[in-house]
Amino acid sequence: MKNNVAFVKVGHIKQRSSGRASEGLIEAIKYILNPEKTESKALVGSYMLPIGTDPTKYEDAAYKSMMDIKEAYSSGTGSAHTDTLCGRQGYHFILSFPADDDVTPEVALKITNEFCEKYLSEYQCIYAAHTNTDHLHTHIVFNSVSCYSGLKYHYARGEWVQNIQPIANDLCDKYGLQSLNLELEDKFKLQATSNKSNNNNEDLDYLYESDDDSEMNKHKEQSAIKHKKSHNYGKWVKDREEAGFVFKREKAVYYTNAMIKRDIDELISGSPDYDTFVRALESKGYVIDDSGKHFKVLAPGRQRYCRTYILSDNRDEYSKQGIIDRINGTYIDRKSVMDSLFNDWREYLMSDEYNHIKKRTSLSIAQANEELNLALKKQIWTSEDVELYKAYLNAADKQLNIIRKRINTTLEEHGEYIDKLRNVISLKKYYDRYKDGNEFFKADADKFMSDYMDIKQSRYNFKQLYDLDKYGNHLIKVINDYKKHLFVERKICERIEKKLSAVQIAQKEEKQI
Repeated sequence: MKNNVAFVKVGHIKQRSSGRASEGLIEAIKYILNPEKTESKALVGSYMLPIGTDPTKYEDAAYKSMMDIKEAYSSGTGSAHTDTLCGRQGYHFILSFPADDDVTPEVALKITNEFCEKYLSEYQCIYAAHTNTDHLHTHIVFNSVSCYSGLKYHYARGEWVQNIQPIANDLCDKYGLQSLNLELEDKFKLQATSNKSNNNNEDLDYLYESDDDSEMNKHKEQSAIKHKKSHNYGKWVKDREEAGFVFKREKAVYYTNAMIKRDIDELISGSPDYDTFVRALESKGYVIDDSGKHFKVLAPGRQRYCRTYILSDNRDEYSKQGIIDRINGTYIDRKSVMDSLFNDWREYLMSDEYNHIKKRTSLSIAQANEELNLALKKQIWTSEDVELYKAYLNAADKQLNIIRKRINTTLEEHGEYIDKLRNVISLKKYYDRYKDGNEFFKADADKFMSDYMDIKQSRYNFKQLYDLDKYGNHLIKVINDYKKHLFVERKICERIEKKLSAVQIAQKEEKQI
């Protein structure tokens, strides 16, 4: 029987029980990029996955990039549930279009790319159109690990009918094609094996398109794909409800974190203030909670709030203050802050101010000089300039707090042995006196020897421990000095701001006259 309706299949790529765990992933990528089926790899694309411009390196580039993400989030436990390097390695989707649909490979690739953007927005995808059969179809192999959260893709009950099918059908409607008749193959597994025999993956495409049932069965036996009879999940739910079973429909988790991030970015750019931004976000169906420490949003269809600081590697960017600063145009990304901070810090350490060289002059003249020097140095001439520089000072101060906290945490972590080392240094002279025969210093000598042996028998190196104590505390002192400098510059900015405000008021009064 001829199949005239487009459809989609999905399978998962298992971890190999022997050899390289991810072998199935690279073989699935190689299979879908077969040059004989993709017009010498001319019909290949990717989403969130750099593959370069050399077709001979597409497979290796895609595989390496996916493995980089897995390794970056790996817990090292070796557990299929908690370690991103173990368990399911990826997934394989196939979108097939009927022969009587007027669809070109280029359009099929566009649909596939948009499908990746809408449904697989957090995952690295490589896809290709195969033109070697009567039914044009595309393959997608995507990483099992999210680029943003490090969590594994999870196929939840109802996902097919409630999420995948509507997205695919909307895309077909957009391009004037027949709607997809989406059937999920339960536990449909792509068990890619090494290509040692001629039958391993040769007939993979025909598994879905053969007109002859006997030929279909033959391909099922030969192919590396195993599957059970498909069923319609929505129909199954409806039948059970009509039969009187109480069944709780699960909400679709349509909104991914990447979608939340895009919505927030879009509304930030179009909102004049924070309140307008919140109202616009609520009009999209979000529930907002900004009452606590973190800015949280509940996206439509989701059951849990998302703390927005996780949407970026820089926790400040999507915090409440970060969003307000971005709306006001005063947000500076962390890299820019750090670059400016260390440049300014170096200049400050070489300056007369740090070396406490002060010229004797009146307070008013000294303040005027400070304001003029800062204005010339940082090009601060308008209220907007002042506001932006103040935002930088606040961000720089916050980064210094983070650095200082990390140093203090390190010092506290090794604090017991740092204290022992200090005792060893301070008690050494008393130990020497005791060795010379002065019994009065026996207690100090015993303490010296006890702490000395504790350090000796530990993993610590005396010099490294000494350097950690010396330079760690020295750096904290330097940080505190520079924080005072930033505080002074904020005060200078406030004085400049007042003077600019006074000038603006005077100009308005002149115009009124």
